[in-house]
Amino acid sequence: EVFNVKDFGATGDGVTDDSVSIQAALTAAKASPPSLVLFPPGTYSVSAQLSIGSVTTLSGYGAKLFLATNANVHVLRGETGATDITILGLAIDGNMANQSGSGGHGISLNGTALSSKRLAVQDCRITNCKETGIFATSCEEVQFTNNIVTGGGGEGIQVTTACQNVMMSGNHVKDTVNAGISFGGDYITIVGNVVENCGSGGGEAITGYGETNDHVTIVGNVCRAHVSSGHGIHVGGSALVISDNLVENARNDGIYVENTNDGLSAIDRVTINGNSVRNCTNGAGMNVVNVRKGAISGNTIDTCAQQGINLLDCQDLAVSGNVISHCTDKGIRMAGVIDSAITGNVIVSGGSHGMQLLDGTGGCLSNVISGNNIKDNTGTGIFFSGAEANNYVHGNSLFGNATSGTGSTTSLGACDPTTNAVSNYVSDNNLESVAAAASVTLPTTGNSIVITDTSGPTTINTFVNSFAGRVVTLIFSNAVATVVGDATGNVYLAGTFTASGTHNDTLTLLSNGTNGWIEVSRSAN
Repeated sequence: EVFNVKDFGATGDGVTDDSVSIQAALTAAKASPPSLVLFPPGTYSVSAQLSIGSVTTLSGYGAKLFLATNANVHVLRGETGATDITILGLAIDGNMANQSGSGGHGISLNGTALSSKRLAVQDCRITNCKETGIFATSCEEVQFTNNIVTGGGGEGIQVTTACQNVMMSGNHVKDTVNAGISFGGDYITIVGNVVENCGSGGGEAITGYGETNDHVTIVGNVCRAHVSSGHGIHVGGSALVISDNLVENARNDGIYVENTNDGLSAIDRVTINGNSVRNCTNGAGMNVVNVRKGAISGNTIDTCAQQGINLLDCQDLAVSGNVISHCTDKGIRMAGVIDSAITGNVIVSGGSHGMQLLDGTGGCLSNVISGNNIKDNTGTGIFFSGAEANNYVHGNSLFGNATSGTGSTTSLGACDPTTNAVSNYVSDNNLESVAAAASVTLPTTGNSIVITDTSGPTTINTFVNSFAGRVVTLIFSNAVATVVGDATGNVYLAGTFTASGTHNDTLTLLSNGTNGWIEVSRSAN
C-alpha cells in the first residue's frame, strides 16, 4: 500500500512544520505492511524525530527533510528491532549550525543482538548533521549504497556494535569532523566509496580500529586529503582484505593494520594488495603490526614521511612485488619479523636505508630476503642492526646506495658477515658500482661489485678495503680494463686478467687478511 505524506497534511513548503503529518503517514504504513511512504518533491521542515516501523519503504527522490532550529533529534530513526526498512532518494539537512544540544544522526537504524535485519539506504543525500549521517548499531543484512554524505559533526557513515553482513558501496563522504566511514562487526564489505577531507577532529577516512572484526573486505575505495592527524585506512580484526584502494595525502599512515595499540592481540590472515599510497605527510605508507599469516603484494607507495612499509612483530608474511619510492625513512623496516619472505620488491630513491632489520620483540629470525631491487637510497641497501639470525639474504640487487652504515650495525649493499650478521646466510647479491682506476677502493662491505669504465683501457693493480676471508666477485659489466699482479700492487693472480667490456667478465678474489687479494676464479675472457 502507498502512503503519500501530503495526503496526511504535509506541505513540503520548507516553512510549515510537517513532523506530525509525516509521522502519521509512517504510523499508518507500519500498520499495513508491506508499505511505501511517498515524499513528493519539496522541502519538509521537521522538529521531531520521525520513527519508521518494519517492512516500510520510504521514497523521496526530489524531496528534502530539513531539521528545524533547536530540534536536537535524529531526523529518521528505525524503531528498535525493526526489520525490512528501505530509504530511497531522500535528502536530509541536519541544520547543524542551529542545533543547540548534542543533535542527532541523519538516519539512525537500531537493533539489539542483531534484531534489526534487511536494512537499506540508497541514493540519499545527507548533509550537516550534528552527529553521524547514516548510523546503524547491532543490525544484520545492511546495505548503504550510492549515498552522498557531507559535513556533519560525527562520522559520515557508521556501523557499530558487531553488525553483520554489511555492504557499503558507491558512497561519497566528504568534510566530516570524525571518520568518513567507521565500522565494527563481521562480514563487512566496503567497496568503491570516495572519502575526502574527513577527520578534521582527528578521525580516519575508513576505520575499524578497536573493534572485533572478522572477514572485512575494503576494495577499490578512494581516500584522500585527510584534514587532521588520522590514517587513510585503519583496521583490525581477522581475515582482512585491503586491495586496489587509492590513499593519498593522509596526515598519518596510509594503511594501518593493528588490533589495538597494546600490540598484544595478533591479527590472523591479512591480504594487502594492489593499493596505491602516496604523500603520507606524517606517517608510513603501510604500518602492519602483530599480524600472523598475511600477504602484502603489488602495492605502489610513493613520497611518505616515514617508512614505505613498516612491519612490527609479524610472522609468516609474504611481502612481494611492491614498488616503494621517495620515502623519507626506510623503504621496508622489519622489527621482530619471523618466518617471512621479502621478495621481488623495488625500493628506490629513499632518504634512509632501503631495508632495515632490527630487534622488535624478539629479533628478526628465519626470513628470506631475495630478489629485491634496492637502488639510490641515501642509507645502505640492507641494514642489520640487532638480534637478527638465520635469515637468508640472497640474490638482491643493490646499486647506488650509501656504502656504509652507522653504529653497531652490519650493512649490505653498501652485508658484512663478520659482525651482527654472522648467523645469517648472505650470498650472491649484486651490489655497488665502482669506477675502474689503478687503485680501486671497494665498498667496505658486500660480495658482488660492479666495475665500470667506458673510457678505458685501465690497468688495475690494487684493491683497497679487506678483512681476512672476505671474498668478492668483481663484475666487469662495461669496463675495458686489465688487472695485473705486480710489485706495486696487492693482487696475486694466476696471470693477467683482461676484461673486454662486452662479456660481463668476472674475477673472484679472496683477501688474505693483510689487504692482499688472491685469485679464486675467473670467467673465460
